[in-house]
Amino acid sequence: LAYEANPDHFTKGQLLFPKGIENNTNMPDVLSEVKFELDWMEKMQREDGSTFHKVSGLTWPGLDISPDTDKQDRYIFSTATSSTAMYGASLAIASRVYEQYDKDYAKNLKQNAEAVWQYLEKNPKPIYRVDEGQENGSGPYNKNTDLEERLWLAAEMFRTTGDAKYESYLKKESKRLTDKPSFFTWDDTLALAQFAYAKSNNADKQLQNKVINALSSYADDICTSIKTDGFNCSLKENEYTWASTKNALTKGDILLMAYQIKPKQEYLEGALAQIHYLFGRNSLDKSFMTGVGDNPPLHPHNRIHESTGAYVSGLVVGGPNHVIGGDPDQTEYLNSGNIPIAKSYLDVVGSWSTNEYAIDYISSAVYALSWFAEPDSVKVEDLKYNK
Repeated sequence: LAYEANPDHFTKGQLLFPKGIENNTNMPDVLSEVKFELDWMEKMQREDGSTFHKVSGLTWPGLDISPDTDKQDRYIFSTATSSTAMYGASLAIASRVYEQYDKDYAKNLKQNAEAVWQYLEKNPKPIYRVDEGQENGSGPYNKNTDLEERLWLAAEMFRTTGDAKYESYLKKESKRLTDKPSFFTWDDTLALAQFAYAKSNNADKQLQNKVINALSSYADDICTSIKTDGFNCSLKENEYTWASTKNALTKGDILLMAYQIKPKQEYLEGALAQIHYLFGRNSLDKSFMTGVGDNPPLHPHNRIHESTGAYVSGLVVGGPNHVIGGDPDQTEYLNSGNIPIAKSYLDVVGSWSTNEYAIDYISSAVYALSWFAEPDSVKVEDLKYNK
């Protein structure tokens, strides 16, 4: 989505790949990297069109266990209609983006997304299967509803293909589609569905306008929150939860999405304010990205960091979490006194509910940062690898 919004912000030679790995395609580095992940995701698709929910070991490795020494068996666990739909929506986006670079690959992505749709049509009720040991070595991410994810899939497929059957589904579920959204998360993709439909060609204008109004109304609410916050942060008191940094960045992303539909200057300014929050304009004077800013996290909940001593830059950590019970360190800290909501953060390795990073945290940052950034003029051959 970041590439689709600003394709000229992504170039070949822009990323620093591991030594010995090269982008031998004609596409920007970021698309070469994402293709690697898409190819892995496709291996998770089952013959019936659904996907396995995850690959995981049966126990959490200790923080002192490095990736190369974690030899426990991995298992595939099945299945969830919500994550299956998210997979399909991702392929629908990718089929649009890769069309200009590899038509056969784009066609294959679209066919696999259509197989997802066919599976979901045959299974209209939510499925989240849990097998013995499934939740012991990885986060559960259990979701017993899936409507928002089906809507996202349908909207992306309609935007990609223009096929009326996808819009028919959106019309059938228009009550939910036209609700005012929240910031999107792994368990609520309504805002992404609305953005996709708002950007679709040949959409039903009446329904599309309702969707645009719902998304724009939420964007206006975000701007109001920003104006009333001393640091121009978009977070409300009850949004300083697990992954609060991502919550703020995602609200900034929604402002950028809303700007593409209704170009209000305050949307751009509000989105940029969330980047300022990320990098230290907050009550802690703290950057929530490793290796960036004057006061970045030094002790992230990161097994690579702890087991190898390698400090990985560019990881977005969760940030303040004022909900007691996130982890033992955080709970003890909150119980120690009257800790301000926006300061409920610990830069210690044991606080996974405030100092853990995750790929969806990072992706929210990528969308916002890539919007405002210009392509890096530094070429990869000019950089030296750190041993």
